[in-house]
Amino acid sequence: MELKIFHAENREEFDRFVLSHPWGNIHQSFEWGVFQAKIPGRGMFWALGVMDKKGEVRASALLIKQELPFGRCWLYCARGPLVSFGTPVADFLWEKIKELGKKEKAVFLRIDPL
Repeated sequence: MELKIFHAENREEFDRFVLSHPWGNIHQSFEWGVFQAKIPGRGMFWALGVMDKKGEVRASALLIKQELPFGRCWLYCARGPLVSFGTPVADFLWEKIKELGKKEKAVFLRIDPL
Protein backbone atom coordinates (compact mmCIF):
# COMPACT_ATOMS: atom_id res chain seq x y z
CA MET A 1 0.00 0.00 0.00
CA GLU A 2 1.04 3.55 -0.58
CA LEU A 3 -0.47 6.96 0.01
CA LYS A 4 -1.22 9.17 -2.96
CA ILE A 5 -2.02 12.87 -2.63
CA PHE A 6 -4.30 13.89 -5.47
CA HIS A 7 -4.01 17.27 -7.17
CA ALA A 8 -6.03 19.15 -9.80
CA GLU A 9 -4.42 17.24 -12.68
CA ASN A 10 -5.52 13.81 -11.38
CA ARG A 11 -8.68 14.76 -9.52
CA GLU A 12 -10.86 12.59 -11.80
CA GLU A 13 -9.30 9.42 -10.41
CA PHE A 14 -10.02 10.58 -6.86
CA ASP A 15 -13.61 11.60 -7.63
CA ARG A 16 -14.25 8.35 -9.53
CA PHE A 17 -13.46 6.43 -6.35
CA VAL A 18 -15.58 8.77 -4.21
CA LEU A 19 -18.56 8.45 -6.57
CA SER A 20 -18.27 4.66 -6.72
CA HIS A 21 -17.92 4.18 -2.95
CA PRO A 22 -21.14 3.26 -1.07
CA TRP A 23 -20.55 6.15 1.37
CA GLY A 24 -19.27 8.58 -1.27
CA ASN A 25 -20.75 12.07 -1.12
CA ILE A 26 -20.11 15.66 -2.17
CA HIS A 27 -18.27 16.38 1.10
CA GLN A 28 -15.53 13.95 0.08
CA SER A 29 -15.19 15.21 -3.51
CA PHE A 30 -12.17 17.10 -4.80
CA GLU A 31 -14.42 20.02 -5.76
CA TRP A 32 -15.59 20.31 -2.14
CA GLY A 33 -11.96 20.73 -1.12
CA VAL A 34 -11.47 23.46 -3.74
CA PHE A 35 -14.59 25.24 -2.46
CA GLN A 36 -13.57 24.93 1.20
CA ALA A 37 -10.05 26.21 0.48
CA LYS A 38 -11.53 29.53 -0.64
CA ILE A 39 -13.14 30.17 2.75
CA PRO A 40 -11.11 32.45 5.06
CA GLY A 41 -9.34 30.51 7.80
CA ARG A 42 -9.02 27.37 5.74
CA GLY A 43 -7.00 27.72 2.57
CA MET A 44 -5.63 24.20 2.31
CA PHE A 45 -6.93 20.68 1.74
CA TRP A 46 -5.58 17.24 0.95
CA ALA A 47 -7.24 14.58 -1.17
CA LEU A 48 -5.63 11.38 0.09
CA GLY A 49 -5.93 7.96 -1.48
CA VAL A 50 -4.63 4.59 -0.34
CA MET A 51 -3.37 2.76 -3.39
CA ASP A 52 -3.00 -1.01 -3.68
CA LYS A 53 -0.21 -2.80 -5.58
CA LYS A 54 -2.24 -2.58 -8.81
CA GLY A 55 -2.51 1.21 -8.50
CA GLU A 56 -6.20 1.14 -7.58
CA VAL A 57 -7.66 3.43 -4.91
CA ARG A 58 -8.84 1.37 -1.92
CA ALA A 59 -9.68 4.17 0.54
CA SER A 60 -9.78 7.96 0.55
CA ALA A 61 -10.04 10.97 2.81
CA LEU A 62 -10.57 14.62 1.98
CA LEU A 63 -8.98 16.63 4.79
CA ILE A 64 -9.63 20.34 5.21
CA LYS A 65 -7.28 22.44 7.30
CA GLN A 66 -8.94 24.83 9.77
CA GLU A 67 -6.60 27.54 11.05
CA LEU A 68 -6.20 28.25 14.78
CA PRO A 69 -4.13 30.86 16.63
CA PHE A 70 -0.43 30.36 17.44
CA GLY A 71 0.37 28.44 14.26
CA ARG A 72 -1.95 25.55 15.12
CA CYS A 73 -4.84 24.06 13.19
CA TRP A 74 -7.35 21.25 13.22
CA LEU A 75 -8.24 18.90 10.37
CA TYR A 76 -11.75 18.04 9.25
CA CYS A 77 -12.80 15.01 7.24
CA ALA A 78 -16.48 15.73 6.54
CA ARG A 79 -18.59 12.61 5.95
CA GLY A 80 -15.51 10.49 5.78
CA PRO A 81 -13.07 8.93 5.45
CA LEU A 82 -14.22 6.43 2.86
CA VAL A 83 -12.72 3.25 4.25
CA SER A 84 -13.79 -0.01 5.83
CA PHE A 85 -12.92 0.57 9.47
CA GLY A 86 -10.90 -2.04 11.34
CA THR A 87 -8.96 -3.20 8.28
CA PRO A 88 -5.25 -2.96 7.40
CA VAL A 89 -6.16 -0.33 4.78
CA ALA A 90 -7.87 1.77 7.47
CA ASP A 91 -4.90 1.37 9.83
CA PHE A 92 -2.55 2.53 7.08
CA LEU A 93 -4.76 5.55 6.30
CA TRP A 94 -4.98 6.55 9.99
CA GLU A 95 -1.19 6.43 10.29
CA LYS A 96 -0.76 8.68 7.26
CA ILE A 97 -3.39 11.11 8.57
CA LYS A 98 -1.60 11.17 11.92
CA GLU A 99 1.70 11.97 10.19
CA LEU A 100 0.07 14.81 8.25
CA GLY A 101 -1.55 16.14 11.42
CA LYS A 102 1.80 16.26 13.21
CA LYS A 103 3.46 17.99 10.27
CA GLU A 104 0.70 20.62 10.14
CA LYS A 105 0.62 21.05 13.95
CA ALA A 106 -3.00 19.94 14.15
CA VAL A 107 -4.45 19.71 17.65
CA PHE A 108 -7.22 17.30 16.59
CA LEU A 109 -8.95 15.57 13.71
CA ARG A 110 -12.72 15.75 13.37
CA ILE A 111 -14.49 13.03 11.40
CA ASP A 112 -18.16 12.31 10.95
CA PRO A 113 -18.42 9.20 8.79
CA LEU A 114 -21.76 8.09 7.43
